[in-house]
Amino acid sequence: MKSLNQVMFDYQDRSGSDSGFVTSLAGSLPKVQFRDVLTGGVLIDTVNVSLTQKLMEAIHPQNMNVALVTNNLVEGLEQKHEKYYDFNYTEEALPAAQLLRWASVAS
Repeated sequence: MKSLNQVMFDYQDRSGSDSGFVTSLAGSLPKVQFRDVLTGGVLIDTVNVSLTQKLMEAIHPQNMNVALVTNNLVEGLEQKHEKYYDFNYTEEALPAAQLLRWASVAS
Protein backbone atom coordinates (compact mmCIF):
# COMPACT_ATOMS: atom_id res chain seq x y z
CA MET A 1 0.00 0.00 0.00
CA LYS A 2 2.88 2.37 0.75
CA SER A 3 4.30 1.98 -2.75
CA LEU A 4 0.86 2.69 -4.25
CA ASN A 5 0.62 5.85 -2.13
CA GLN A 6 4.07 6.88 -3.36
CA VAL A 7 3.00 6.45 -6.99
CA MET A 8 -0.18 8.44 -6.33
CA PHE A 9 1.91 11.21 -4.76
CA ASP A 10 4.42 11.27 -7.61
CA TYR A 11 1.73 11.58 -10.28
CA GLN A 12 -0.91 13.65 -8.52
CA ASP A 13 -2.43 16.71 -10.18
CA ARG A 14 -0.47 19.81 -9.23
CA SER A 15 -2.96 22.40 -10.45
CA GLY A 16 -2.58 24.60 -7.38
CA SER A 17 -6.32 25.13 -7.03
CA ASP A 18 -7.55 25.11 -3.43
CA SER A 19 -11.06 24.11 -4.44
CA GLY A 20 -9.61 21.36 -6.67
CA PHE A 21 -7.59 20.06 -3.73
CA VAL A 22 -10.67 20.01 -1.47
CA THR A 23 -12.71 18.26 -4.15
CA SER A 24 -9.97 15.67 -4.64
CA LEU A 25 -9.61 15.17 -0.90
CA ALA A 26 -13.38 14.75 -0.44
CA GLY A 27 -13.47 12.23 -3.28
CA SER A 28 -10.74 10.17 -1.66
CA LEU A 29 -12.43 9.96 1.76
CA PRO A 30 -14.27 6.69 1.08
CA LYS A 31 -10.99 5.11 -0.05
CA VAL A 32 -8.75 5.98 2.90
CA GLN A 33 -8.65 5.09 6.56
CA PHE A 34 -9.54 7.77 9.11
CA ARG A 35 -5.88 8.32 10.08
CA ASP A 36 -5.09 9.15 6.43
CA VAL A 37 -7.86 11.73 5.88
CA LEU A 38 -5.56 14.79 5.94
CA THR A 39 -2.96 13.29 3.64
CA GLY A 40 -5.42 11.71 1.24
CA GLY A 41 -3.20 8.66 0.96
CA VAL A 42 -0.20 10.50 -0.50
CA LEU A 43 2.04 10.92 2.54
CA ILE A 44 5.67 10.00 1.94
CA ASP A 45 6.55 7.53 4.70
CA THR A 46 10.25 7.29 3.93
CA VAL A 47 12.55 9.83 2.35
CA ASN A 48 14.86 8.72 -0.45
CA VAL A 49 17.96 10.48 0.87
CA SER A 50 20.16 9.87 -2.18
CA LEU A 51 17.48 11.15 -4.58
CA THR A 52 16.86 14.19 -2.37
CA GLN A 53 20.59 14.94 -2.26
CA LYS A 54 20.85 14.58 -6.05
CA LEU A 55 17.96 17.01 -6.50
CA MET A 56 19.47 19.55 -4.09
CA GLU A 57 22.82 19.38 -5.90
CA ALA A 58 21.07 20.13 -9.21
CA ILE A 59 19.49 23.33 -7.92
CA HIS A 60 21.92 26.16 -8.59
CA PRO A 61 21.81 29.46 -10.53
CA GLN A 62 23.76 28.10 -13.51
CA ASN A 63 21.08 25.44 -14.02
CA MET A 64 17.89 27.49 -14.21
CA ASN A 65 15.63 29.47 -16.48
CA VAL A 66 14.18 32.84 -15.54
CA ALA A 67 11.03 34.17 -17.14
CA LEU A 68 9.95 37.80 -17.02
CA VAL A 69 6.50 38.60 -18.32
CA THR A 70 5.96 42.17 -19.47
CA ASN A 71 4.03 44.16 -22.05
CA ASN A 72 7.16 46.24 -22.77
CA LEU A 73 9.47 44.36 -25.13
CA VAL A 74 13.04 45.59 -25.23
CA GLU A 75 13.95 47.17 -28.55
CA GLY A 76 16.97 45.80 -30.37
CA LEU A 77 16.66 42.19 -29.16
CA GLU A 78 15.74 39.46 -31.62
CA GLN A 79 12.13 38.54 -31.05
CA LYS A 80 10.89 35.00 -31.45
CA HIS A 81 7.31 33.84 -31.76
CA GLU A 82 5.65 30.96 -29.92
CA LYS A 83 3.14 29.63 -32.42
CA TYR A 84 0.93 27.49 -30.16
CA TYR A 85 0.25 30.17 -27.54
CA ASP A 86 0.72 33.09 -29.97
CA PHE A 87 3.12 35.37 -28.12
CA ASN A 88 6.44 37.04 -28.83
CA TYR A 89 9.48 36.61 -26.61
CA THR A 90 13.22 37.16 -26.46
CA GLU A 91 16.01 35.07 -25.00
CA GLU A 92 19.18 36.33 -23.41
CA ALA A 93 21.82 34.96 -21.06
CA LEU A 94 21.82 36.10 -17.47
CA PRO A 95 24.80 38.29 -16.58
CA ALA A 96 27.67 36.32 -15.00
CA ALA A 97 27.83 38.79 -12.10
CA GLN A 98 24.17 38.10 -11.28
CA LEU A 99 24.74 34.33 -11.34
CA LEU A 100 27.70 34.72 -8.98
CA ARG A 101 25.63 36.89 -6.65
CA TRP A 102 22.85 34.31 -6.52
CA ALA A 103 25.33 31.47 -6.03
CA SER A 104 26.93 33.24 -3.06
CA VAL A 105 23.54 33.50 -1.35
CA ALA A 106 23.05 29.73 -1.61
CA SER A 107 26.41 28.85 -0.02
